[in-house]
Amino acid sequence: MKIWRWMLSALLILPAQALADRVHIFQEGRDSYWMGVTAAQINLEFDMDEDELKQQPVAAGVRIGALAWDYVGAELRLAAGVREGRDRTLEREDTLEHMISGFIVGHLPITRDISLRGYLGGSELQVRTETDAASGRNTQSDFAWGAGGLWRPVDELGLTLEYMHYSSKYNLDVESFEVGAMFFF
Repeated sequence: MKIWRWMLSALLILPAQALADRVHIFQEGRDSYWMGVTAAQINLEFDMDEDELKQQPVAAGVRIGALAWDYVGAELRLAAGVREGRDRTLEREDTLEHMISGFIVGHLPITRDISLRGYLGGSELQVRTETDAASGRNTQSDFAWGAGGLWRPVDELGLTLEYMHYSSKYNLDVESFEVGAMFFF
């Protein structure tokens, strides 16, 4: 595990309480529970001996979470691939079959409607690979982290843009760029 990931994660989550005290008035009375949907461009990077293969399948997911305190909460995410990544020269298709992730969420309000979020947790995922000769599955669990922004145009709706790093085990790196909608209640 690379130390820079831990340092980045700490920088995203730990100072949230101290910095957010200045804008605490913006969050009073706002709902702390959410459900949402996410669309993700998944980046699968395979290290194959001396070569590297990058595939970009698309996934869709759901999420549910809550703030336990003003600036710290938890979130559960479930996702599945909806389109595979293809490499026509290798005649190979890779897709995310499923992923489940749990996170501690750091929430830092910037204004009444905009906030930054940091995520620390773990994920389990399964990637399916199909070639002309064979097919197989790669299942792995790993430390996961991410960062993003949340814009709430109205109290009940939030729109997100996030970078998430789900796994770096064995010969496979999994990360994504995600957009989503969150519904607060």
